[in-house]
Amino acid sequence: MRIAKAFGLALIACVVTTALIGAASASAYQDTVLCKVNVEYCKGENVSGYAFTSLPVEAKFNFGEAGKVQCSSQMVRNEEERISTLSFSACTEGCTVSASGLPYYASMYEPVAGNGKMEMFVGGLAFKCGTSECVYKGSVSALPVESGKPANVHVSKTLKEEAGSFFCPETVQWEADYKFKVPSAATYVTKRGVEGPVFCSVNESPCPQPSVQTFNDFPSKGNLTIGLFPGSTQITCTSSGFALNNFEPYKAGGLWNYKPWGFSGCTSPVYTGCALSLENPPYIGTLEPSGKGSGTVLVSESVSHVPTLEVKCSSGGTPFTCVYTAKSFSLKFTGGVPATMSTSTALSRQSGSALYCSASVTLAGEYQSYEGKALYMQSS
Repeated sequence: MRIAKAFGLALIACVVTTALIGAASASAYQDTVLCKVNVEYCKGENVSGYAFTSLPVEAKFNFGEAGKVQCSSQMVRNEEERISTLSFSACTEGCTVSASGLPYYASMYEPVAGNGKMEMFVGGLAFKCGTSECVYKGSVSALPVESGKPANVHVSKTLKEEAGSFFCPETVQWEADYKFKVPSAATYVTKRGVEGPVFCSVNESPCPQPSVQTFNDFPSKGNLTIGLFPGSTQITCTSSGFALNNFEPYKAGGLWNYKPWGFSGCTSPVYTGCALSLENPPYIGTLEPSGKGSGTVLVSESVSHVPTLEVKCSSGGTPFTCVYTAKSFSLKFTGGVPATMSTSTALSRQSGSALYCSASVTLAGEYQSYEGKALYMQSS
């Protein structure tokens, strides 16, 4: 009962804090996946995804001179790259251990030969022994993720006592091997491969996997216009843009995410205070290469996400709103340095007064790859 005695002098339980996002990039899950085979780039049916559930394993906590606690523990990482479950039960020394602030962001990175690393920020492990409680937290980085049958995440890290209480041991050493729950199949940590038409940083077909560009921003090149409103009125916006990101990268022929940005600097020779926005994103984007690095991007509605343009202006001090939709629209893509996109999209009125809102309008604009980077449309 050394642990209980060491904690027994504590007068007030430490306050549990919420989890914070770790230092690794939030996009890491897009680059590193769990795979059924040991390849450099995992594709299609070989991709296991980003989630795992561990078997119940033994977790050891060493408080130095205060003693040790052992518990049965289980860890669950979901497809959003979060530790959604971190449980402890049947702990020794009459103690209970609980994790607070879940979920913990937990990225995997640096896949090499089927192995990798994981890091997370532990928002709080609360140890209650007797009537007293001490809480430990901290960044847990570079955890080895070892491939195998089963694969496992090895934890050997020191957490610091949150409040710096005189009555709680300053640190605790956490040791555990979280073995994946499906031991009959080997699991590997690999880079994520992309199939189907892709954006590529080099004009080669098929595009080499290291050159596939899964995150692409396209700011506007010059003004964007929308017309014609009653009386041939046209609205001009000085800037806008959108992003095209891989939607389901580990599925063959995976779709892309079209995410519009806001419009700014919108003016009209007739109306005042004009503001435009594309509602209900993201939309589905499909790449259709035409050869030599160019092609077409077809943008269409996804479930409950219909491309919708909202226009708000004032006429003689009277505000009005026009809402337009399009089931789909296309952008012409020309590969190069920079790559360019152009569109002239017709939209139909869904709501708004016919006095101010035409039955249909055309949105026209030209865009280019962010910071002038080289970009081509190729097969992969």
